[in-house]
Amino acid sequence: MKNSTPHPGDCVSSNSPLLRDAVLSLSGKLNPEPGGPGFTRAALHFAKQGAKRAGRQLEDITLVGRVFCHPTDDPGRDARLVKPYVYSMARGGATAGLEAEGVYVPIERGEALPDISHASDWNSAVDIAGRWVSDDAARRYAEAFTLVGSPDQIESRIRRAMSAGVRNFLLTPVGADYTPPVAVMERFGKD
Repeated sequence: MKNSTPHPGDCVSSNSPLLRDAVLSLSGKLNPEPGGPGFTRAALHFAKQGAKRAGRQLEDITLVGRVFCHPTDDPGRDARLVKPYVYSMARGGATAGLEAEGVYVPIERGEALPDISHASDWNSAVDIAGRWVSDDAARRYAEAFTLVGSPDQIESRIRRAMSAGVRNFLLTPVGADYTPPVAVMERFGKD
């Protein structure tokens, strides 16, 4: 199906097939989220499929990688801060995507659980999520789906995503304070 007159617009999605289908009708930005390496591979695969079906080139579409970013001098310690995100993805049914990256969370489908990924008390949210999300699962998730690391590690991972085709990034702070990762942003603002 070729759409000769794409409509301006943006698509933000953690659903890769939706990104594929959005290419058919949008001329704006595609924002795959979260933007870690594991998801970026899948999102780019589906976006390329959609571009081909639409008779378009992926290079003509602005890809924006939305990713949780937390610069730290101790990634092993701070990986636990992503537990609410791991929990929310598993709770939302994304266990197959998590498991593909070695992240296992023992949540039963249909289990009535609260949304804690938007908690104002982030430390409590981390503790609650820790009932289901182990430190190892949080570490694996942080490595596969986020930019939790030293500034050098973050720069390396962003450059890898850039070489895969993502040229723009929306760096979302981890937790509830919403303080942007200014040091990382300034580092790339020079490029």
